[in-house]
Amino acid sequence: MESSLAHLRSLPFVNTSKIAPPRLTNVLNRPRLIKLLEKNRNKKLILILGQAAQGKSTLAASYVSTQTIPSAWINLGPEESDPVNLFYLVAYALQQALPAIDFSPILMNPTVITGPREVLPLYREWSQSLFSRISTPIRVVLDGLDRLQPEAPTYQFLHSILEEMPPQIQLFMLSREMPPLEVQALRMKQEAFVLTTEDLAFTLLETRNFLKTVRGLLLSADMMKRLHALTEGWVGGLIRLCESLEQVPENEREKYLAGFLLEKYPGEIFRFFGEKIFSANPPQVQDFLMKSSVLNVLDPDILKDFASIENALEILEDLHRKNLFVQAIFDKKKGWTYRYHQLFREFLQSNFYNRFRQDEQAAVCLQLAAVYARKGSLEEAVEYFLLGRDYSQAIAIMERIGLDLVKSARLGDLARWLQMLPEEMGQANPWLLFYRFFTRRFSGFPETTASLEKALHLFQQKQDVRGVLLALAHLLELSVIGGRSSIPIMSLIDESEELLESSSSEEYSYERAVLMFQLGFAHFMRTGESYKGYLACRDAYTLARSLGDISLQLNALLHAYVNLSAMGEFFEALRLSQEVEKLLEVYPYPGPQTLHFLHLSFTYQLGGYMEEASPVLQKAQEM
Repeated sequence: MESSLAHLRSLPFVNTSKIAPPRLTNVLNRPRLIKLLEKNRNKKLILILGQAAQGKSTLAASYVSTQTIPSAWINLGPEESDPVNLFYLVAYALQQALPAIDFSPILMNPTVITGPREVLPLYREWSQSLFSRISTPIRVVLDGLDRLQPEAPTYQFLHSILEEMPPQIQLFMLSREMPPLEVQALRMKQEAFVLTTEDLAFTLLETRNFLKTVRGLLLSADMMKRLHALTEGWVGGLIRLCESLEQVPENEREKYLAGFLLEKYPGEIFRFFGEKIFSANPPQVQDFLMKSSVLNVLDPDILKDFASIENALEILEDLHRKNLFVQAIFDKKKGWTYRYHQLFREFLQSNFYNRFRQDEQAAVCLQLAAVYARKGSLEEAVEYFLLGRDYSQAIAIMERIGLDLVKSARLGDLARWLQMLPEEMGQANPWLLFYRFFTRRFSGFPETTASLEKALHLFQQKQDVRGVLLALAHLLELSVIGGRSSIPIMSLIDESEELLESSSSEEYSYERAVLMFQLGFAHFMRTGESYKGYLACRDAYTLARSLGDISLQLNALLHAYVNLSAMGEFFEALRLSQEVEKLLEVYPYPGPQTLHFLHLSFTYQLGGYMEEASPVLQKAQEM
């Protein structure tokens, strides 16, 4: 099992701080809410809705930490607006929570090459693959649903997760606002329970207990009532008031509270941050807080090279110990990392953008980009090079790592980076045009095909063989599936065959395999030259096997044996179909399985084995 965990940890885009619950310190026990959660333990969905600093994460973490049922925790960010990113995070979190189960094979699921797909069936396949290995109870917590983009396709994936989730799994969602999911329908079916801001608000008794046991404030009953009335049970406001009150001499606190009116608006909250937390620090600490707010995760290893002061970690730990809007998260590789509370981060960023000139802001981002690049964290480096407007450095890294993102279906990240670039740069670089095509691959827009054709032309001008191989492969795919390329398909086939024959067989194995596979597909679908199609798919399979690319092996073998069927070589076709079935044992996804059943039915029908064809076709229809 350690090997599967090692495989998961090796993924460059997985940050283990993203799957760790917050560390619980100075937490008030809330049996009222724990009882509500326990009462609804059999519900499919628990949705905890509350404003910022309302104690959503603390409540969920307190509850799951006391249960015997394991839990998988996911800290969501804007990057999980891409469903692929969420898929990998959930898989990794499940692996951490259930170490006895090997989840590593499902990580290939989003990379399956099956042509254009409707997204909802695709997401259902992903959901099924995530849950198919789980037979014991587990809770999955999605913290920060409101950080997703409003129209994020991830919500469709979450809809599929809710539909496909088996009864032994319970899903917790934590959000500031109601997510665009069919929560009400689940409530009507008694499958969902919702905790609201009103539920989360401290009662007067909880306020008294918090002041006494957590903050150590010995106040009169009237003063406690005043605090409760001012905060209206909002724990964030209560913490802010306590921090303010602790700076007032004890004999003056009643007078202070009588004249203090807490407004629940960002301006007042920001003034509190400014007066009681931010301005209490020396200028160099203020400078550090503002500049570090551009980081999603405060990684000690990064801060060591980035921070302008030596005691950066001591500052963060002190803020965390005082419950001053810094969360500590344990990373098994890096130890304790930190995050600013979202509201505190917004305050710090507001100051960063208001107090620093644009060139100073860019310099901070470029300093971070250089640190990440030096440490090999290239995806983070791209983000900050783009924010710092050093587009040449960003493009150089995108050219280097973009194809890896394409292979792992992480198109949302590529799309975001491309949107951050000036339009003219994206039109002059063939790799950026190629990546742009992939981010809009199944959109059906004419400019999508045009960008790929332009990329091919520029690759040819630059004599970039790797780029030409890939551009030709996907132009062939477009021509076969939708007839959308303006280049005649026979011209594409001729050019592909000439390039494969003339270029070195020792270079660009993956790219050659992709083109061979698409060439074999084109021969089967368009030219009728099944023998050529078979040879191309056979060679693609050989290369894919040497690369260990199971998805490409499957697709190449599938089309190899269907080409043999068209030639009348039924015995050899059936032999290869058995090889496909062996691969499907380690790659058990509905898409390739359905395609296999369709091809196998086709083979049986051509061979006159109608009795064998019928049940196989039935299986394809049931997938």
